[in-house]
Amino acid sequence: MCRAFFISLKIMRYFIFILLSVSILSCKAVKAQDTIKKKPAKPVYRGEDIGISPGQFKFKASVVAINEAPAAICGKSFEKTLQLEILQIYLTGSSTRNVPTIKSVITFATLKSLAGLKKGKIIDAMATEMLCKDVTQSYFMLNDYMVIQ
Repeated sequence: MCRAFFISLKIMRYFIFILLSVSILSCKAVKAQDTIKKKPAKPVYRGEDIGISPGQFKFKASVVAINEAPAAICGKSFEKTLQLEILQIYLTGSSTRNVPTIKSVITFATLKSLAGLKKGKIIDAMATEMLCKDVTQSYFMLNDYMVIQ
């Protein structure tokens, strides 16, 4: 009986040694993976490193028409609206439901001053998609723009 006890201790010692060896080696493998981290790609907009919020998109457009008179979009009245023809889309934020297509003409609402903006000008702009009250439709609010041509 004593002999069986010592044999089981010997087997138990090998078992514990193997268990410790495996756990130590697996910890080193995890540490090696942690040190190799890929840098996430940064969004680039016209050579600048800036982020974009959900529901926003950055684009290049041509001014089709500027309306200084109040207009209604989705049942809301806006003092200033403008129609833009989308030429290029640079970035689109997550959760943007209706991303405009290139060559489409869209009416944008804005709270910004439209001084210096004329029909035919080309702009780089950033807009946010806003939901209408019935949530099945959306409209676009022009947040910022810069005349480039």
